[in-house]
Amino acid sequence: MSYIDIIDLNKRFGLQKVLKNFNMTVNKREFLTILGPSGCGKSTLLRCIAGFENIDSGEINIDNKSILN
Repeated sequence: MSYIDIIDLNKRFGLQKVLKNFNMTVNKREFLTILGPSGCGKSTLLRCIAGFENIDSGEINIDNKSILN
């Protein structure tokens, strides 16, 4: 069973699309790294998961509970 599910996450700043239809599943006891060039959305993704950024659309579930409310 997955612990973190991100489904069709979309986030933009103005006209700039930062995350477009992003999907990811992380299972319990998995180790995950997020790699990519500067400006690709790594920090934005983590800020969305932590609840520091509002998302435009999609779902973020942790332990089968939505964190969007």
